[in-house]
Amino acid sequence: MPPREDRLPPQHYEAARVELHCSVTAAHARALILEHATIHPDGWASWVEDGHVCVGYVQTGRCCDPPMVSPL
Repeated sequence: MPPREDRLPPQHYEAARVELHCSVTAAHARALILEHATIHPDGWASWVEDGHVCVGYVQTGRCCDPPMVSPL
């Protein structure tokens, strides 16, 4: 793991579309809409859903490409 100062900072979004693609299987492809999201470069994220803060990994598998995030 790189030293803390070498890591990219997380990105913050009021609303974001996260697209997941996989070159191995089409079953892993999907798109998510996240509100009040903080997305880290390694795929970990937190977001608000139904008034609750959720924390999760926005990449479906090791075989998948990094998530593509675009602000809404």
